[in-house]
Amino acid sequence: MYGYTKARRAKRLMRLFIEKGWQEEAALIGLLYQTPIRIREALQLKKSDIDGREIAVSGEFGACYADQNGKPYRITRQLRNLIDSVNKNSDTIFTKKMNSYVLKCNRYDRTLRLHELRREYIVRHVP
Repeated sequence: MYGYTKARRAKRLMRLFIEKGWQEEAALIGLLYQTPIRIREALQLKKSDIDGREIAVSGEFGACYADQNGKPYRITRQLRNLIDSVNKNSDTIFTKKMNSYVLKCNRYDRTLRLHELRREYIVRHVP
C-alpha cells in the first residue's frame, strides 16, 4: 500500500508557507502536489491559463495536460483563490527563478524533492 507521504509533507509545507506569508511559494507547492505538472512548466504558468478550476497548459511535447479521460486537471478552490491573491495586478503567478523556490523548500524540508511530487501523483492516479 502506498502511503502518499510526500503529498502530506507538501501540504504541511504549503500550510507553513501560508502562515509565514509566502503565498507564491505556497501556490507552487500546492500546484505541484495537486497536478502532475513539471516544475519548469508550472513556473511559466499564467493566471489566464487557469480557466475556473481547470488548468489548460501544454506539456513538454505540445499536448495539453489531461487525465485518462482527456479532461484537463483540476485544482481546488482554495488553491485557485491563493493563486489569484498572488501578484494581483499581473497575469504572471511566479516571479522568481526555480532555484529560489527549491532552496526555500529544502530549507524547511530537506528530504522533500519537488520533482518527486509529480512521480507520486502519477503513481497515485494512473491505474
